[in-house]
Amino acid sequence: MSVIYYIGQICAVLAWILLLISYHAKRENKVIFYQILSSVLYIINYFCIGALTGFWISIFELIKSIGYYKTDKDKYIFLYSLPIYVVILYYTGFSIITSFAVLGSLIDGYVMLKDKKTMVIGGTISYSLWIVYDLFFLDFAGAISDLFVVISNISISVRGFAKYLRRSNIYTVKSLRVSLNTIHQITKLDNKILNKEYRWSEEKIIELTKDYKYSYILVKDENRIIGYINFLNLKEDIYNNMIQSTSLYDDFNKEDVLDFQKNRKSYLNLNAIILSDEYNNPNSIGKIENAIKRYVRNMKKERYFIQQICCFAVNFVEVKVLEDLGFEKVRDITNECFLYKKEV
Repeated sequence: MSVIYYIGQICAVLAWILLLISYHAKRENKVIFYQILSSVLYIINYFCIGALTGFWISIFELIKSIGYYKTDKDKYIFLYSLPIYVVILYYTGFSIITSFAVLGSLIDGYVMLKDKKTMVIGGTISYSLWIVYDLFFLDFAGAISDLFVVISNISISVRGFAKYLRRSNIYTVKSLRVSLNTIHQITKLDNKILNKEYRWSEEKIIELTKDYKYSYILVKDENRIIGYINFLNLKEDIYNNMIQSTSLYDDFNKEDVLDFQKNRKSYLNLNAIILSDEYNNPNSIGKIENAIKRYVRNMKKERYFIQQICCFAVNFVEVKVLEDLGFEKVRDITNECFLYKKEV
């Protein structure tokens, strides 16, 4: 075995260690940093052992992951990526072994758009294919790390999905604007989590949020939206009406909502903090709180001056987040709805 081969194996071991560390990182920027560094080491590993298909797929998956993180167009990124796999397969030499790597990557990308059960089953198949590919190139370090994922997924399937859903690999994205596909997912979350009297129709959500920048922070696990935070930039008189209201005030018109303008005062309604029940744990809630703090801080840096934020809290997550962030309770609206505000 050559020195380059052993360098590749060392890189694979380090990549695996960094990937495990990323799952336990407290801050999402560290999660992303460790996972990018891990991907780079896997790329070096495949280059060193001469596995060109794995090398190019690893580079392409790193680019895709950045696209998933920066946008909410996960489905389109996956669909548009399909021809790239054909090109990789063509130029690196078609064979049963190389097709295993391509098929494994395709399955992994597809199941990330689906529910958790499908993700676990698909991940088991995907990484099993990668084990065969790695062993063909004597990539024992890579095969062992893939085997670890397969064993973990089988264990998850046997023990249930609760612990899997509580892992730390959750991050938030401040979206400039959102797509209709994202709004469909938001509507599904609302229907699942909110009582009927607190839900808007999808048409209402589109009218009041779609064309306004910085309306959403999306909460994601891998590439699936598992929660969101919605802000409405309201006219000052509408905001004051909310603060003085003794009932739930959410019957807005399009004219009541403003787009953000630099060097102008903003009065925000934190309209919703939604999180899938499976993720209702300190880790997920902590990431939501950090995302809101960063949102306010970064808006100020960009010269969007938020004066006050108010929120009608109608679920446990909203109450928990608002109180942790130091919001002041203005009044109880009902025994399950509370009005909070915060000076910024």
